This record gives sequence, C-alpha cells and structure tokens, in this order.
Amino acid sequence: GLVQQAQTGSKASIAIKNGPASQGKVVQGGNGRGNAADIDIDGAGNETSISQRSDDGAQEGSVTQSGEQSKVQIAQDGPGGNVASVNQNGSDGNAVILQEQSPANKAQIDQEGAPSRSLEGTIRQTGSGGRNEADIDQTGKTHSAVIRQDGSGGGSVAGIDQSTDGTDENEAVVEQSVDAGSGTDTVDIDQGGSANRAKATQRRTDGATGSNATITQPGVRGVAIIEQDGPSLKGQIDQNGNSNESRIRQRGAGGASEASIKTGTATDNNTAEIKQASAGLVASIDQTSTNNEALVEQTNPAPSQGTVEADIDQSSDTQNKAVILQSGPGTVRTATLAQSGRENEGR
Repeated sequence: GLVQQAQTGSKASIAIKNGPASQGKVVQGGNGRGNAADIDIDGAGNETSISQRSDDGAQEGSVTQSGEQSKVQIAQDGPGGNVASVNQNGSDGNAVILQEQSPANKAQIDQEGAPSRSLEGTIRQTGSGGRNEADIDQTGKTHSAVIRQDGSGGGSVAGIDQSTDGTDENEAVVEQSVDAGSGTDTVDIDQGGSANRAKATQRRTDGATGSNATITQPGVRGVAIIEQDGPSLKGQIDQNGNSNESRIRQRGAGGASEASIKTGTATDNNTAEIKQASAGLVASIDQTSTNNEALVEQTNPAPSQGTVEADIDQSSDTQNKAVILQSGPGTVRTATLAQSGRENEGR
C-alpha cells in the first residue's frame, strides 16, 4: 500500500489484515498544516512507514502493527506541534519515531500485550524551541527503549515505563542535551521485574531551572545510572530489591545539585554511589538490611554559592560499609553517617 500526497490538510489511511511480509507507506508534503496518516497492519515481517513534512506543522501520524519481526517508522519535519503514535505488538521488531527541527512535539510508542518480547522502541526529537514530550511503554521481556532529545529550548519531558510484573531483562536509556535559558527538563524511568538496566543522561549549557531525573526499580539485580551536567540538578533513584547497583554523577555550576538514593526493607547486597562536583551540594543515601555499600563523594569548587551536605543512613542490620568524602576550598560542610547493628564499617 502506497499513498503520496502534496496538498494542505491531506488525509490517508492504509489497512492490511492477515498479510505477512506486507508494506504500508504514506508520504505527505505541502505548504500547509493538518496532514494526517493512519496505517493498520497485522502479520509477520511487515514494514510500515509514514513521512510527513510541512511548512506549517501540526501533523498527525499513527501506526498499529502486530506480528513478529515487524518494523515501523514515523518521520515528521516541520515548525512544531506534530503528534506521532505507534502501537506495536509482537516480538523481535522495532519502532522508530523521528521528529526533527521543531518544538512542542508529542511522541508515544506502546509495545504491550502478552506476546510482546524483544522489541525495540526509539524516539528522537531535535530542533529549537524545546517543550517536546516523548513516552515509551513496554510490557514483556528483553525490550529496549531509547529516547533522545536535543537542541535549544527547555521544558522537554521523557518517560519510559517498563514497570509491569515480569518485565525482566529490559533496558531503558534517555539522553537530553539542551541549550536553554528557561524550562525544566524531566526524565522518569520506571522498571519492574528483575535484571533491568536504566540510564538517564542530561546535559544543559544554560538556564537556572535545570534538569530532573528519577529512576524507580522495585526488582532485583537492577542497574540504575543518572549522569547530569549543568545548573540546578536533581537526581533520585529508588530501588526495592536485592543485589542492585545505583550511581548518580552530577557536575556543573549555578544552582545546587541534589541527589538521593533509597532502598526499601529486606534489600541486601546493594551498592549505592553519589559523586558531585558543583557549587552547592546535597546528597543522601538510605539503606536497610545486610551487606550494603554506600559512597558519597563531594567536591565543591565554590562553596560561597551554596552549602555542602552529605547524609548516609544504614539502619538495623549487619556488615554494611559507608564512606563520605568531601573536598574543596571552603569550610561550610556537614556530613552525617548513621549505622546501627553490628560488623559495620564507616568513615
């Protein structure tokens, strides 16, 4: 199925049922806004694509696809306000949304349902103006979700949800690289099950409102990483299982950097690490249960711009280790280390 349109306000729809190895393609251009495309295909080995380009933006593209080893791509280019959505069910397939050179776009990928396994979802948003929104929801195992947002202009939001029970061995990656004087950029990753990996990277070269990142992992053998560079940083990791690893790295100038790592009860053999280098630092790690390790390392090159605070709390169990390291030219610092139980080490 192939549709090519070059008029303002064009609309196209393709439906292919029970058609393995089928192809559906829509190409829309023109100088006006309001183009819309919809493709619905089921069967294995299908390929689907929507390409929309307009001088006035506000385009809509949606794809519904089911079956094994299927591929879908939506590409939108225009002044902004574009909307793209993909609903993909199956295994060993991938979905890609590209929204380029424009602000205030919305992108959604849903890869859900009982047979979903080993699917890849990717959203890329670029351009000036910011205020983009991207969201990927996945259920099942061995999925990959990637969101990349870059350009000038703040206020973008990225979310990945892999939180359903039994969603094991998934990977989630969000990268935001922004040059903006206003607007807070936000990342939220939520994973359930076990053996998941999550990484949020935020880089910002201007502005005072900064970057926020949150990762939640309630399962076991997870890895969570937050890396932030710029002013006014906030990072939080919540884990509630055994044998998890968590790391937060923050570096920049301007407003204070805040970082926290928390684990729930009956959570053994976890490792938590916070490293900060900026003006004004606040860090906290809360751990309970046995054989956990915690490290806070803070370097404050300009202490007159903010306080430096570190707090580690390891309560009610045995064989825990904790270290707080603070350095820099200033003297206004506080460090608190609390351990209860026996056979603990702290310095």
